[in-house]
Amino acid sequence: MGEPPVDGATVEVIGSYLTSAAEEMRVTLVRTAFNPVIYEVHDFGISVYDRHLRLVAESTGLSRFLGANDYSLARGVEYVGRENLHPGDVVLLNYPYWNAAHSYDATLFAPVFLPDPKGAGGEELIGFLCIRAHWMDLGAKDPGYV
Repeated sequence: MGEPPVDGATVEVIGSYLTSAAEEMRVTLVRTAFNPVIYEVHDFGISVYDRHLRLVAESTGLSRFLGANDYSLARGVEYVGRENLHPGDVVLLNYPYWNAAHSYDATLFAPVFLPDPKGAGGEELIGFLCIRAHWMDLGAKDPGYV
């Protein structure tokens, strides 16, 4: 017999919590950014995924980024390999064919782990956090050069 179904109230509470986590990521990114394309234009997309790379929450940025991190996250996880991801890892990806139309859009993703509920000492991969943002002076000849 499978797990019992989750009631609607629990689904809403969990959904709101995940959306709130994505919103906190957005606020932190905007408040700590040195790049005006980030803190004024909001040229980024922020997403939260489950372990199966299914989108579970996202925060507002530019509308063209909504739902746009799926492909780059899947390619990044495939390239690195799930077995090579560990707690505390952060992966930076700016390969345009996997990530965006140009290398100035960088994707940053991190696996999320939960301690093994059985107490075996390991950790279970439960999801991914993903941000894609426009890195204004990446590869430019001078800092700040557009």
